[in-house]
Amino acid sequence: LRAGFRPHLSVHRRPAAVRFSFLRRFAVLRRRFAAMGGGDLSRKQVPWCSICLVVTVLTCHVCVLVGNLKTSAAMTQIGSSTSGWSQVGLGVGRSLENELTELVDELAAKLVNVIGNITTLTDTLELIISVVGSVTEESVSNGTTNATLMGAAGMALLQ
Repeated sequence: LRAGFRPHLSVHRRPAAVRFSFLRRFAVLRRRFAAMGGGDLSRKQVPWCSICLVVTVLTCHVCVLVGNLKTSAAMTQIGSSTSGWSQVGLGVGRSLENELTELVDELAAKLVNVIGNITTLTDTLELIISVVGSVTEESVSNGTTNATLMGAAGMALLQ
């Protein structure tokens, strides 16, 4: 072997001191466990904690399964009862369509008539405003020549 080289200690080949200290610790732990009332480790025992855990998990899973089955049955009943109500809704919709078609057509005709009247009124108002504006401009231009007839107060009102 080279100087300063240490061979790697594998798991299978431990030094005797390490093996001895491990066995000594194991023996101490075994004695402490026996002193606590644990009994002999070589004797088989029933794992009550694991059994309780498994039984509890199975019980919970069965409860969830029963709940899912009851929910499924309730959804099926709701589905069968809503089919009758959907037929009622469709019938009401058809009757409203037939009865309201005439009323909606009549309302649409009245609205078209009202819109036509509003358009005519708007055109008439625009014509009146343009005529009044022309007359006012004509009066203002004539007013400068007739300022002595109206006076300063009359000219202020025209402007």
